[in-house]
Amino acid sequence: LSKQYDKVNAAMKKLNGEQLSFVTNIDKFSDLSNVIFVYQLIEKLKPSDKYYLGNLQSAKLGYERLASDDKQRVTNYYKLQAAEQDVSEIEKVITQISSLSSSSSTYATDIANAQASYKALPSGSRKQVSNYNLLNQADKDLKAAEKVMKTIATIDSSLRNFESKAKAAQKAYDKLTDTQKSLVANYNLLRSYTFDVGL
Repeated sequence: LSKQYDKVNAAMKKLNGEQLSFVTNIDKFSDLSNVIFVYQLIEKLKPSDKYYLGNLQSAKLGYERLASDDKQRVTNYYKLQAAEQDVSEIEKVITQISSLSSSSSTYATDIANAQASYKALPSGSRKQVSNYNLLNQADKDLKAAEKVMKTIATIDSSLRNFESKAKAAQKAYDKLTDTQKSLVANYNLLRSYTFDVGL
């Protein structure tokens, strides 16, 4: 339809005023301009485009403003529907990331679920997740805390290397950020060990 419109439009531009007066159905052609405009807006929707969300809103608004007969002429409407579904999934991931709380008892699971949701998005759509840096940082913080927790868990007070292991675990803990420290679930055990060795 878009190509046909462009072809007719180019042909009409070649006509002079008198010739143009013989085109009796020009009103039908003029009515198509809005349909073509919306069609082209939909065609431009690309998830990898940084203006994707704004472009989607423009296409959606343009489509909604069309008369019902004209809406049926928009032959790529299915692409608009797919883009709306895509944005819905993107918004779910953004919300999931926004709701992450390091004080939650399910924090590790929440991070894993948010990562899985993010990875389930098509690669182009991932660029639209505006708060991915928060998820990435949360994942890094959790991994750093888990590493220290494993170090603490391997300490055995009955072994000769107890003191050196406790000191190493304390040193590793001290290198963590405040957020990472708050994620070390077995810190009380470390405090007990360091107390025993006089740190």
